[in-house]
Amino acid sequence: MPEFRQFSEMRVTFDDRYAPVIITLFKGRADLDTARWTTEVQRQATLDAMANGHKIVNISDATHAERPPPQVRRYWADTLKKAGPKALDGTLSSYVVIANPLMRGVMTAIGWLAEEVRMVRSVPTLSEAIRRGLEDLDAAGVPRPEGLSPETYVPPSAPDTGADALWSRPKG
Repeated sequence: MPEFRQFSEMRVTFDDRYAPVIITLFKGRADLDTARWTTEVQRQATLDAMANGHKIVNISDATHAERPPPQVRRYWADTLKKAGPKALDGTLSSYVVIANPLMRGVMTAIGWLAEEVRMVRSVPTLSEAIRRGLEDLDAAGVPRPEGLSPETYVPPSAPDTGADALWSRPKG
């Protein structure tokens, strides 16, 4: 079930409708609360898949994200370092969609801090990330999720329950 979160400067959509392909979409500027929440949600999705004998394809769409501050970049790098082999064993492949050259630089900088990040492949479009993720499933002999297409993917819509309730607020 997709989740929607509004943070101080960022909206996040966590789309698990096509598991084992998990798509997280970012809009705005991440803070540490954003980084912690997305890390935990993605970690739990990986553990759930592993409990069922599966691996995930993790896609993060940063097309509409602003450059995160240094402490957020450091947090994500440290988190990947600490994840260990078990979490990495639950991931078939990881893609980050980065259209902006400055954001590609952020990814490179995080890679300098954490070797694990180098396994995350950056691509310029969400369509390409989905296409490559589906190819990874094919190569691993994992059935493709029904209804997921690189050409027709549409992010889920937040529930229409009123302006203030469109996005859940993080607990904290």
